[in-house]
Amino acid sequence: MRQILALIFLFSLCACIKNDIPYPIVPGDIYHISLQGQEGEARIFANNRTIEVDLRPGTSLNALKILELDYTPEATIFPQKNDTIDGRNLVVFKLNTYQEYLWELKLKVLEDLPEITTFFIDGQIGESQINHESGIIRLTMPYGTDLSNLSISNILTSPEEITILPEPAQIRDFSEPVLLKLTTGQGASREYQIIVHYDGLQLPYSSFDQWFTSSDNPSRSYQLPGNSLEDSPWRSGDVGASQLIFPAYPGTVYHQQSGSSHYARLETKTAAGVLASGSLFAGHIQGSGIANVQIDFGIPFTNRLKSFQLDYRYLPQVYGEESETDLCDIYVLLQVREGEKRYRLATGWFRSSATVSTWSPLDIALDYGSSATLEGFMQPNPDNENLPEAGFYFDPSATPTHIVVVFASSAYGDDYKGGVGTTLDIRNFKLNY
Repeated sequence: MRQILALIFLFSLCACIKNDIPYPIVPGDIYHISLQGQEGEARIFANNRTIEVDLRPGTSLNALKILELDYTPEATIFPQKNDTIDGRNLVVFKLNTYQEYLWELKLKVLEDLPEITTFFIDGQIGESQINHESGIIRLTMPYGTDLSNLSISNILTSPEEITILPEPAQIRDFSEPVLLKLTTGQGASREYQIIVHYDGLQLPYSSFDQWFTSSDNPSRSYQLPGNSLEDSPWRSGDVGASQLIFPAYPGTVYHQQSGSSHYARLETKTAAGVLASGSLFAGHIQGSGIANVQIDFGIPFTNRLKSFQLDYRYLPQVYGEESETDLCDIYVLLQVREGEKRYRLATGWFRSSATVSTWSPLDIALDYGSSATLEGFMQPNPDNENLPEAGFYFDPSATPTHIVVVFASSAYGDDYKGGVGTTLDIRNFKLNY
């Protein structure tokens, strides 16, 4: 009897034991999402489980496909990758681990950014150059115009109903770049920088939209801006190399066109085992071959400059055992030549290894005389074989006698150093007064 009572007591105790072991806490998180029509990266806020996604202007909300979705590996989720959602209604992602987690998706269709479509100042020469990508508007005034007392005669925008600050009618001083901010009624904004230059003498064919191909020997021809070698101030290493006995030298400078845009492409290549930088310069070249040539940089020029400008792209390659990145050289020098002596009067120099894959504006000021801003490679050097200069001219206010303009895809091409396949594209080269 006692044994039976003991068993009954034991079973009653077992019946009272509860399963109090909790399920593990596994947070349900979303790490990344990409939708059809998405602009930029999604903004994910784990503290309140919300996701904000911007959509490109004009994107329809009613059928958005989920292109990418990354979340807690242990979880199940709905909707899933490749599902289509209706953004017109509230969209909630449900993640299930051991618990359920709800994530709200907030969508915003971006508005088109406002644009300046037309811009004119009283008395300007020609059309304004409007670059929406860089936000820069350039225009030219007759040499000697008082840039501090100008008037905007016409400015048109898209959309038309926007706010422009400062008010165009109040702007008079364009001696320095002027910044305009455009804002729509919905808050979309964009800035433009207005840059005014003086008109002045330009080097022939410096827009690079007119080219000729040498016809002496079609198998070893070269291309240069202009109509012929006689009327063009431009030269390249291809001119000397075209005289080689065997057609081994590939052209390093050639004309390119994309739509209505014409430009020069300079490419670093090899020929007969010798590296050659793509180089285009104003000057003369004598001799023939790849290495057996003499270059005379510079042509007569008697105007003082403020700066030079152009649009460029640069795709440098890596070279050498130390994997060095190639550098481009773009420079304009003013010289005073007295007999056999050449002196530096002004320097404007740009050297860079940065990759620039889209057309970008470049505006380089000229420094007159010696300047602390000039790096070592920019200094005049009497021992430079192609560009010998005795030093800086004693009078920085002097009138120049010559101008040197050089573009090179590989800055150290003279030493046969550079990355094969490096390209430098240039267009719209202009001297500013």
